Amino acid sequence: MREAAARHVRLRALDESQRRLVLARDRAGKKPLYYHVDGERLVFASEIKSLLQDPSIKRRISVEGLSDYFTFGNIPAPGTVFQDIHQVPPGHLLVWERGHARLHEYWDVVFDPTGPATPARRRRPSRSSSTRPSACG
Repeated sequence: MREAAARHVRLRALDESQRRLVLARDRAGKKPLYYHVDGERLVFASEIKSLLQDPSIKRRISVEGLSDYFTFGNIPAPGTVFQDIHQVPPGHLLVWERGHARLHEYWDVVFDPTGPATPARRRRPSRSSSTRPSACG
């Protein structure tokens, strides 16, 4: 199960000297990343049904997750329909260290309501201002 899950995780890094595992979910949330923490171990997969293959993970329904689903038509991360299964939100890292999981945001959409209504145009440098090549082309 670990190898199948690892193919869909965009980034995973294991630091054995620090006994730390870092998992990352893509910025747009296209590939899901679910996990279960029981204090001693971390189990992760790209599908909930893979996690439920582990007999130690109980199938207890999350009332909050169920309510979100019926209210909004989906369950926002980090919630799921199961109490002990969570998902890493898009643009977040999960750091597993010393029996604890922490989520860290590494990317977010920035919306500036005062910004331009159209895409910014590339500025070309004047010929006299520089002889170096421009990255804006």
